[in-house]
Parts: sequence; C-alpha cells; structure tokens
Amino acid sequence: MFLHCLSLLIPFLSTFTAAAPTPWTHTTVQGTKCVGAPIQGWYFPHGKHGCITAIDSTTNHHKDIASHPDNIHYSFQVPPVEARGGGGFSIWQRRLYAVLRLRLLHIDGHFSGHSSQVTLKTRLGYTSSREPYRSSLIASGYQERKLSCNSIKRHVFRGQAFDCSPQVLAVLFSLQHDRYLLNLLIPTKRDDTNERTNRNLGRVTDVYVTVSTP
Repeated sequence: MFLHCLSLLIPFLSTFTAAAPTPWTHTTVQGTKCVGAPIQGWYFPHGKHGCITAIDSTTNHHKDIASHPDNIHYSFQVPPVEARGGGGFSIWQRRLYAVLRLRLLHIDGHFSGHSSQVTLKTRLGYTSSREPYRSSLIASGYQERKLSCNSIKRHVFRGQAFDCSPQVLAVLFSLQHDRYLLNLLIPTKRDDTNERTNRNLGRVTDVYVTVSTP
C-alpha cells in the first residue's frame, strides 16, 4: 500500500517542481562613453577592441569632440567579456529585459522633470564567446520615451542633478546567443528626418542599463 501511494506521489511532486518559479538575475551595467571611429560599425566597451572613451580622449586628438552629445556613443555588453568564468547566457534563459536609466545634469534652458521626452538611437546585436568582437545586428532605430525625473543633489559649480525613471529598451523572448551588445546615442538631431531632438534634456552624466533574466 505504501509503495502504491509513493508511486502516485512522485509524479505529482515532479509536476509541482517543474512549475516552480525560476529566480531572476539582475545585472546593472554603466554605459561606457565611446568616441572616435567604431570597429566594424560597433563600439565595444572594453577588452582587446575596446573603444576610445570620453575620459581617454582628453589626452589625444579626440578632445574637441568628446563633449558633444552627437559624438558620445554609450556602449553596453552583457555578460562582459572580461567577466571571470567567461561564460555567456544559457539557452535555458528564456527571456531578457533591458531597462534604461539616465542621470542628467540641468544647467540652463527649460527642463521639466515631470514631462521630459528623450529620443534615443539604438543598435542591438549579439556576439559569441569564440568571436566576442564580431557583432551581428538584431535591431536598430530611433526610440522615444517620456521621462519622469527627480532632483537628487545640487552641484555647487555645475547645476542640478536629476535621476530619471527607468525605461524599457529591449525585450527578448528567446536567448540564442552568448552575449548581447547595445550601442546607444542621445542625439541633438535625427539623421533620418533632420528633426531637432533632446533640446531641453540637460547634460547626460551617466547612463545605466539593467538586464534581467530568469
């Protein structure tokens, strides 16, 4: 009788275990500010083919362009190539959410922290562990988002700093690749329509992307 009950219980427990929720992993990456020419159309944040950063550019001929927003490309790669263990995402991880967060420095103009619109130019690609600096394009284009920003502190010599609400950038429902590369530009003009953008946004000090996977 006991063995019969046990044989009925095991399939039930197996079904219950399979339905248990999978814990999520959240990784926040600060964007690397890249200037200069890309590598085969892409900016890589670090490693062998890492980009020239806005900080490094102050000591070379890129100094004049490093401060203009149309010349600063924010680069994110997850998982990082330099991460210990060297592993990428698993095909068993079925979803990926990439959420953007901006930190702004308001200097002048008519910045409104409650209804500011930001225009982004994004490129999303993937790489493999064997070829971490050869990226293939998934999607590219312009995105517009509404921001809600809160004042966090005042810089005595620079202005008022704002921390802005997170914005969803990308959602992938199937992870078939080891790593993903995101390049992001916050332009002053769209090159497809010549429309002026981000006029009263303020100066971007930091850009973060949080990647969540189950």
